Amino acid sequence: MPETGALKVGDTVIPYRVRRSPRATQKRVELTPAEVLVIAPQNTPPDGPGSVEAFLLKKRRAIYQAFRELQRGEARRDALPQSWERGAKLMYRGRNLMLEITEADVDKVTIRCPSRFHVEVPRGLSPARRRAALRHAFNAWLRARALKDARHFCARYAARLAPELADTPVALADYQDMWGTCGKDGVLRIHWRLIQAPRVALEYVCAHEVAHLRHRHHDPAFWQVLGELMPDWEAAKEVLERWETDKFRGVREF
Repeated sequence: MPETGALKVGDTVIPYRVRRSPRATQKRVELTPAEVLVIAPQNTPPDGPGSVEAFLLKKRRAIYQAFRELQRGEARRDALPQSWERGAKLMYRGRNLMLEITEADVDKVTIRCPSRFHVEVPRGLSPARRRAALRHAFNAWLRARALKDARHFCARYAARLAPELADTPVALADYQDMWGTCGKDGVLRIHWRLIQAPRVALEYVCAHEVAHLRHRHHDPAFWQVLGELMPDWEAAKEVLERWETDKFRGVREF
């Protein structure tokens, strides 16, 4: 039977799971938005000062804060709102824009975005069908703009690299742990959720992947080419990293 338990911090109860490992020399905690996992040596005692419970009690405040941060970040990382009511917000090109949703005599959801999202939905939809229609429409709307922006930036930087590369194919991706790739097939794949980041962050990823058309690895020659393509790439990369950090991506360890 797997070892499980619960860590109580104030009024909050955090379930955890224990995995004993023959290779572990000390106890450690891995946190994801989905679970708290304790990895412990096989000879860890079931109770007392050296137990898993005692280890967690010493770290309970840090675990609580990091776990809450990861959960909040997981909610923010979803490209689409959890609520589809008027006044909800959606991040687009680095800004949280308000949704104004109204019923209208339309056949499908229509979206305009001059300075905020003006959305019209067909009349008479049930709440479930309304939510599904809005989610489908915004997924398509965001992806279409992500592809348009990615193609624009990639074409610009590829043409700077060599005129014949201006038509390098560009596709969208939905990676778990990277923002873009330059495939061996010559296709530049850019994460569609970068449409939510400040525009310069998406531009940096495009320039970065274009530079890989010349150099596959991050050697000094690669960074030299990137600097020639985008002289201010370091500032743009910092914008991307600040935006990424705000979304609390990844796994935390203690």
